[in-house]
Amino acid sequence: MSLDQPIQPNAEPIPGYRLIERIGRGGYGEVWKAEAPGGMHKAIKFVFGEMDGLGDCGKAAEQEYKSLNRVKTIRHPFLLSLERIEVLNGRLVIVMELADKNLQDRFNECVANGLPGIPRGELLGFMEEAAEALDLMNVHHQIQHLDVKPHNIFLVQKHVKVADFGLAKDLEGTRADVTGGITPTYASPETFEGWVSRQSDQYSLAIVYQEMLTGKRPFTASNTRQLILQHLTAVPDVSPLAPADRDAVSRALAKTPGDRFKTCAEFVRVLRGLAPSSGPSPSDRSKDRDSRETDTTVEAATPTDHDSRSPRKTLPALVTQSSKSWPPSAVTHLRRTGGDASAVSPVGPPPAERLDDGVLFPALVLGIGGTGWVVLRQLRRLIQDRYGRPTLPHLQWLLIDSDPAAIEAAVTAPGGLALGVDEVLLTRLHRPSHYLTRDGLPPIDTWLSPEVLYQMPRTPATDGVRAIGRLALCDHYHLVCHRIRSAIEAFIKPDPLAEADRLTRLGVRSNYPRLYLTASVAGGTGSGMFLDVVYLLRREVRQLGFGDAHVVGLMGVPALTPEFRDTRAAANARAALSELHYYTRPGASYRAQFDTREEPLTDNEPPLRRCALVRFPGRLDSTEIDRAVDVAAHIAYADLLTPVGRAAHPDTAEQTPNPHCLVGVQRVTWPRARVLQTAGRMLARKTLQGWV
Repeated sequence: MSLDQPIQPNAEPIPGYRLIERIGRGGYGEVWKAEAPGGMHKAIKFVFGEMDGLGDCGKAAEQEYKSLNRVKTIRHPFLLSLERIEVLNGRLVIVMELADKNLQDRFNECVANGLPGIPRGELLGFMEEAAEALDLMNVHHQIQHLDVKPHNIFLVQKHVKVADFGLAKDLEGTRADVTGGITPTYASPETFEGWVSRQSDQYSLAIVYQEMLTGKRPFTASNTRQLILQHLTAVPDVSPLAPADRDAVSRALAKTPGDRFKTCAEFVRVLRGLAPSSGPSPSDRSKDRDSRETDTTVEAATPTDHDSRSPRKTLPALVTQSSKSWPPSAVTHLRRTGGDASAVSPVGPPPAERLDDGVLFPALVLGIGGTGWVVLRQLRRLIQDRYGRPTLPHLQWLLIDSDPAAIEAAVTAPGGLALGVDEVLLTRLHRPSHYLTRDGLPPIDTWLSPEVLYQMPRTPATDGVRAIGRLALCDHYHLVCHRIRSAIEAFIKPDPLAEADRLTRLGVRSNYPRLYLTASVAGGTGSGMFLDVVYLLRREVRQLGFGDAHVVGLMGVPALTPEFRDTRAAANARAALSELHYYTRPGASYRAQFDTREEPLTDNEPPLRRCALVRFPGRLDSTEIDRAVDVAAHIAYADLLTPVGRAAHPDTAEQTPNPHCLVGVQRVTWPRARVLQTAGRMLARKTLQGWV
C-alpha cells in the first residue's frame, strides 16, 4: 500500500503486516498494533513528514532515522527490540516489539486503585532495569537517549523495555542540536543550551521516578517558557518524596551535570540505600574543574569546603548554574515546542496608558548584590506589617547576585520574607579560562585587565572588584534579559493591578509599570552591574510596548569617613557615580555589546528618571545598616503604596536635568489624644453637614 493513503485498520503498509488499532500518537508520529506474518503481534510506528521534506516533521523523520541507525544493532533485554526500519514513499516506518503497556499506563492503573502512584518497591525495580539500559547506551556506546519519559519506558510482563531513541545523540562532540524535539517536562538544563552530557538521561530519569511515585513533578509551570526557566535556575521541589529519597533525587537534578551521579545505576542504588549519597569530594571537584575545558558537558563549579561564603558544603540545585549564557538555541526551542502560542510569545501588546487619581501602578523591584537583598527584605517586611503578606499582586521581585550563599539566604529567609525560586537569579562566576573560550562573549580585555581576571580567587568571587561584577552580568546576559522580560510581561494583563486595588483600596494611578532598582555602588556586584541592568530594563520595557521606561534608582553610597576614603569600596562608588553622571548629561549615548552574535545595545536617553542616594555604612553587618536599609525601603514603600509618591513626584512633572539627590526619612507621629480629638471633630463636622 502507499502511505499517501489513510493509515487505518486492516491496511497493510508493509506486505504481511496488517494494522489492528492505533495505540499511541505524539507530535511527530503514531504507533499502531499490527499482526505480522505468522500471527505474531508487533508495533509499527509511522513518523510524520517525508524524509527529504522541509519543516519540523521532515526534520524529525530524518533525525529519527539517523538515531535508529545508531541503536539498531544494540541488543539488551531491557531495550525494546527493533525488527525493521523502512522508508516507504519517503516516509519512515519502524517495526518493533510490542509491549504490554508503558510506565504511564501502570501509573494510571495505580491511581485508579486509590494509590498516589506506583508502589516504591515495584517502581525501583523498573528504575533499576531502565538505568541498566541507559548506562549500557552511555558507557559502552557513548549515546544518550535524551527523551526519557514515562511514555518511552515500556513494560513486558513485569520488566522494562526502554524505547523511542528518536533523539539519541553521540557523545563524540561537545555540542548537539537537540532542542527541536525534546520534551521540556523531562529535559535536562544543558539540552536547552544545545549541549549533551553523560548525565542528561539521569536528570530525566529522576523526574520520572518522583512523578511515578508521588504523582507530582519537581518542576511545575503554567507554560513552556516558565518550565524551561525552572529547569535552568529553580530549586526542584522534592518535598512530596520521603525524606530518604530527597537527597538522591536532588543530586540527580543538579543543574551542573558533574554534580549528579556518575551513572543512572548509581542513582538507583542510592535510592535503595546501597550507596552513599554524598557529592564528589573536594579533590574530585578540583579535578573536574581542571578537566572541564575538554569535557563534553557544560558545568559550573560548586563551592567546596573551603568556600567561606557558603554556609554548607554544597548548595541546593538552585545555585548550580550552567556556565554558558542562555544561547539562541534555547529561544529557538521556545518557539518550536508545544504549539502553545502563549508559552512562546508575550500575551499581547499592552493597552494604552491610563492615568487616574489613585496610588497604585505595576512595579518591578529589582535588587543587585547583598545591599539589594537587604533592602528588598525590609520592603517586604513593611508590606507584610501593613497587609499581612510580603507582596501584592501588582509587584514583581527579582534579586541578581553572583554569590551563591546570598542567593540561598534570600530563598530561605525566615518569617515569610523569602523570595521565590523564580524571583532570584544567580550569575555565578567561573574560573578565568572559561571567559577566554565562552561562545559569544565579546573581548573583555578592553575593560578588564588580565591581571585582575587571573587574580580571581580559586572559588570565584568579585572580591569587591566592580569589573568582575560586570563580567558576571555579561556571562549571564541572555538569562538576565529573559528574567527581566518575564517579569515585565506580567504587567500586560490588568488582573494583578485590579486585585491589588481590591486588597489595598488605594486606587490605580497608572497601568504602566515603573521599575525600582536598588544596589550599593560600593560593592563589586552592585557597582559593576547596575548601570548595564538599567539599560537592559529600558530596552525590555520599550520592546514590550510600554514606551519610555520609568526607572527609579535607590543606590547605597558609602559615608566617606577618613578611614574609609581610600578603600576599594570608595573607589567603586566614585567610578560608578562618575559613570552615572556621564550618561545623565544631555547628548551622552550609551553603547554596549554583550553577545557578538547580536547587535550592540544603544540608548541616547538618561538611564534613570530619578535616583535616591542613601548613605550606607562601610559594612553590611554594622549596627548602622538597619537605619540605612530602613530609609531605602521606606522611600520605595512611600512611592509604591502611599499618596506621598504622587505628591512628591507628580505624573505631570518634567524630568529634571539632574535626577540624583541625597534623601532621608523622617517619621511624624501625633499623640493619641490629639488624634482622637481631631477625629472626633471631623466626625462631628461630617455629621452636621449631613443634617443640614
